[in-house]
Amino acid sequence: MKGMIMDEKISREMAEAEFERFAACARLDLSEFRPEKDKAEVDANRESFIEDVMAGRLVVDAEGWPTVLTESEDLPQVRFPRRPSGVDRIAMDKCKQDALNYRTYVWVGSVTKVAAAKLSALDDHDWKRIWRVFDLFLAA
Repeated sequence: MKGMIMDEKISREMAEAEFERFAACARLDLSEFRPEKDKAEVDANRESFIEDVMAGRLVVDAEGWPTVLTESEDLPQVRFPRRPSGVDRIAMDKCKQDALNYRTYVWVGSVTKVAAAKLSALDDHDWKRIWRVFDLFLAA
């Protein structure tokens, strides 16, 4: 569904407020100590999140739950309805040991309730947006 990405741009200030609402929902505390490498990754993911909100590729609901809007007709949006948990990591145990990349799609799919096969069929730029949001949840 090509028209899913909104044409209307959101100001940086509003996008930063959306990120803060997401961060509260994700229990992401940016003030806590992190090794420099981890801090740089979180900061880069934060910046990309804000840019995606500004461009209309990511929306955050009133409670802080994010939805990534994709360019895929088969999967126009991927909503994160909750934080990842140990149950989601266990979902990867059902995968073959040598299916390392597929395990990641299963892990994200467990949280988003989207089949791993659908996630893996996305264009890489859409998948990267979904992974960045997931990675921010993991940084909490």
